[in-house]
Amino acid sequence: VAETDETDNTLTAVLTWVDGDPVLRLQPASLTHTVTLVTTKSQALKLVDEPRRRREVHLPVIEAELAEALVAAGPHDLLRVMITPAERLDPGAMAAALRGAARSTRRQVILEAARSQTERFRTDLQPTLDQLAGAGDSLGARSLWLTGQISARLTPAAIEELARHPAVGHLWLDETRSETFAVTASATELEKAAAWHIAAIKADSAWAAGITGQGVLVGHVDTGIAYDHPDLAGRMWDGGAAWPHHGYDSLAEDDNPYDGDTDFHHGTHTAGLIAGDGASGTATGAAPGATLRALRAVPGYVEDMTEALQFGLDHGVDLFNMSGGWTQPSDGVRVANRYTAELLLAVEVPWICAAGNGDNYGGHYPVPTDLASPGDSPGPWYAPNGGHTAAYTVGAVTATLAVWEGSSIGPTAWNLENTQGETDYHDYPYAPGLIKPDIAAPGVNITSCAGSSGYVAYSGTSMACPLITGAFSLLWSAAP
Repeated sequence: VAETDETDNTLTAVLTWVDGDPVLRLQPASLTHTVTLVTTKSQALKLVDEPRRRREVHLPVIEAELAEALVAAGPHDLLRVMITPAERLDPGAMAAALRGAARSTRRQVILEAARSQTERFRTDLQPTLDQLAGAGDSLGARSLWLTGQISARLTPAAIEELARHPAVGHLWLDETRSETFAVTASATELEKAAAWHIAAIKADSAWAAGITGQGVLVGHVDTGIAYDHPDLAGRMWDGGAAWPHHGYDSLAEDDNPYDGDTDFHHGTHTAGLIAGDGASGTATGAAPGATLRALRAVPGYVEDMTEALQFGLDHGVDLFNMSGGWTQPSDGVRVANRYTAELLLAVEVPWICAAGNGDNYGGHYPVPTDLASPGDSPGPWYAPNGGHTAAYTVGAVTATLAVWEGSSIGPTAWNLENTQGETDYHDYPYAPGLIKPDIAAPGVNITSCAGSSGYVAYSGTSMACPLITGAFSLLWSAAP
């Protein structure tokens, strides 16, 4: 029930029963029964060509951060820009229209509609892009169907030209790379062998019942995976001859997403916490029966992350893990990630995200700006008068279940008003803001896989995040 004041949800009363047992009687003025009609696949597919859309126009069209970069840029400098259409797919409206369809049909139709809508935008913009490319003012224009956007390297003149195009709703700067959220830990060999986090989340109880995450495909968005580590080699996705290295590298744009973090092997460590099966001695993964698809996109731009997610969706992932993100993100990054999370919710694909480690150097930013993106996006559950997405945000706790001092602190805030369009993200203004993180898991002195062999202990929300992904996989395996 939506209320003007959500801070007074407590009713206290002292009652004395004179006679008999207490009885609660409800006398509603009316009853409403909602019937969801079955939608056939042929009916649903009509939405591919006639999708639900929403306006995305912003004024000014050029984002403030991009406008600042234009002032400093030379006439021939190429800036990394995201081009948002004036109109794009409305994930929530699409999900509502397909409520009566089978789950697989909803996913198919929404993803196909996203592609077709992006193609229409590209068709509208192509003559201008060709003209700009011919003049040397545009380079590498790429369609991103998941977000409905086009990424490109543009000169200041090209940016000004596109801002006047009627099909363009917003232009923003994509020039900040994502980062990971882990720090080294001092664990003894005995402590590393114990892997205390498994018993702490009771994953071993699920294993005893025969539930190991079998049948669940996890899209692992990170620095890559050392897929030759003995504990991971048997848990990697089989991509056949087309994808022999178990995934996609959106940074190098090739089929070999081997862990690019040669110092800390961050992605290998987080992958081990999802599905490390203990083949070389220590069981570190919460869901050792799950399958991992390696998606190397960190550290990278929003464009890189989006391409990794697209690959995962194209190849049937059930959920995504992302132990990385953007601290102190720009409004452009925040809005882009929230839209992505909305579409993932519409196709029912959870996005498990690390909350962040404050400023990543032992300190914290002022509330409500401490949460990293995309973990600052709303969750999928009830929130009064606010939006929802597929983002589950994970904080870190110690072995005593105390909040780890480095874990990012909520709440966060959404107060980005857009009076010109239908994407008006000011549904969680601070105070009180949006309560985050959503859940916490062990994140201190966490043992997992290191490089192509052995183990190492790290701390951070990067470690807590894959444990929740593992827990999701166990639940999904038990009740698909």
